[in-house]
Amino acid sequence: MVSRYATAKSIRNEVPRFRSHNARMLFLAKESLKGSFFKDLSDEIRRDGHARLKNRRSIVEFAWLMFFLKDWKRLAAVIQEKAPHHHFPAHMADLYFLATYRLNWETIAQGVDSDGFRDRVSEAIDLIRSHWPAEQHRANLFSALLQNSLGERHDARERIIRFSTGLDLIPPLAAAKAALPKPTRDTTPWLLKIKPSSGKKATLLSVDQAYYERYAAPFLAIHNATNPDRCVHFHCVGFDPCMVDSVKIDETVGFTVDRTDVSGLSQRDRQGYYACARLMHAVAYLDVYEDILISDADGSVELSASEVLANLPGADVVIKSKILRPGHAVFNLPWASVPAAANMIRRSAGGRLFAQYLRDYLSEILASARRKERPMWFADQCALFYAYVDLEDQIVFRNCDKILYNQGRNWALLSGETAKQKHIEKALQERNLGNRR
Repeated sequence: MVSRYATAKSIRNEVPRFRSHNARMLFLAKESLKGSFFKDLSDEIRRDGHARLKNRRSIVEFAWLMFFLKDWKRLAAVIQEKAPHHHFPAHMADLYFLATYRLNWETIAQGVDSDGFRDRVSEAIDLIRSHWPAEQHRANLFSALLQNSLGERHDARERIIRFSTGLDLIPPLAAAKAALPKPTRDTTPWLLKIKPSSGKKATLLSVDQAYYERYAAPFLAIHNATNPDRCVHFHCVGFDPCMVDSVKIDETVGFTVDRTDVSGLSQRDRQGYYACARLMHAVAYLDVYEDILISDADGSVELSASEVLANLPGADVVIKSKILRPGHAVFNLPWASVPAAANMIRRSAGGRLFAQYLRDYLSEILASARRKERPMWFADQCALFYAYVDLEDQIVFRNCDKILYNQGRNWALLSGETAKQKHIEKALQERNLGNRR
C-alpha cells in the first residue's frame, strides 16, 4: 500500500477519461503499481478533491496519493470529512496523525505556542479515538508522542515503547517501535576489518557497494577541497572497496570491511543497517582518530568540520538539533529530532560514552530486527535522540547551527535522486573539480 507511488518508474502525461471519479482514482493507483505515474491525471484528481469520491477504496487511495504528494491539508481534510461515514483501516488513522504534525511544522520549527500545538494534536487524537474505537493502543501511542513533543521525554518514553508494541504502523511512524529503554552493554564480537588512513581526523560514512560505486568518488573530491586536513573513512558493509575500481584507495583513505550478516533482514532493514553502521561502530573509530564527523555519502560536506569544532571548545558531541536551543518548547517526533548526518564526536571521555551508547542501542535494535520485532529504518535517529535524553547530564553536547552537510534533497515525487545528482554536479563545478563519476 505505502509504496505504490514510490515504485513508479516513469511519468506519463495522458489524461484518460472515466465514467466516475472513483474509477479515475483507482486507475491511477493501479497504473502506479505497474510502474507508470500519470502526473497530469494526478494533478486533475488533486485539483478536483475528494468530494465526489463515494466508495471506501477510492477514498483510501486518494488519501495515499495526498500523502505522496505531501498535500497535508487535503490529506487531513479527506479523513476528517469521510471518517464518520466509512469504516477505514487503521493506517488511515496513522495518516491523519502524521498530517496533523506536518500541518504544524512551523510551530515545531519555531518551538513556540505549546498550548495551541497541544490542543490541535489532541483534537486529532480525539477524532481517532472516536472513529477507530478498536485502536485505543494506537491513540495512546499518539498521545505519548505528543507528550514527548512537549518536552516530557522521560515520561513519554515508556508509553511509546509500551503502546507501539504489536502495532502495524505506516513507515513514517513505524520508527516509534525503535524506541528502547536505556540499553545494556553490548559484548558482540563484531566482524570488522579496519584499515585506518594516515590522517588523525576522519569523516565516517557507511555504505553498501551500490552507494559506494555511485557516490564515493564525487564525495571524496568535494571533501578533499573543503576539508583538506581530514581523511574519509568508508565503512563498507558486505564488500571490500579494494575490489572496486571507482575509487583509488591509498594511505589517505581509510576503509572497513564489515561482514555482519544482514541476509535475514528485510530489504528496508538492510538499508537501515547500512545507515546505522556508521553510528553503531563509531566507538571503534575513536580508537583510531582524534575526532570523527559522521556523514552521508550522497551529498557534500560544505564547511570545514575542524573549524566548526574549534568554534565549539569543550564539546564532546556536536549535533544539529532544536533540542539544544534555549526556550524551544515544541519538538518533533523522536526519530525526527536529531538528523543522522553531520554529527561530530571527539575522542574524549564524553565522546566515548556517547559512541558506546550508540553501539549498545543499535545492537539491540539489530537483534530485534532479526526477530522481526523492531525496524532498523530510522533507528539511527532514535538512537541519537535517546543518547541525548539519557546522557545530557554526563556529556557536553553542542549545537551546530551551520549547514555542514548538504544533500540538495528535493522531496517532490520521483525527484529525489535527480535532485541529489544535480546538487553533487553543482558542488563539483563550483570547485572546478569536473565530473568524478
